[in-house]
Amino acid sequence: MTETISLILGAILPPFIDFLTKKVTNSNVRYGISLLACILVGVAINFQKLSAGEILESVGLVFVSAQTIYKTYWSTSEFRSEENK
Repeated sequence: MTETISLILGAILPPFIDFLTKKVTNSNVRYGISLLACILVGVAINFQKLSAGEILESVGLVFVSAQTIYKTYWSTSEFRSEENK
């Protein structure tokens, strides 16, 4: 069940990450912020278990899902703010 939640949250995360990094121009910093957001979401999904293996699995799934959606859809989307392009 947490795998499905991780994938869904990762898929909806790119617009929120774009909002967080609206004023950031350095791509390395933007990447770090997106990684940190994915880590926070992955930990939040497993807040009751706090098992290192399950947390790493959730963080990985959230991050891969977010990056896939970003690269395939969000980076070229018309809904994306001009400041972030």
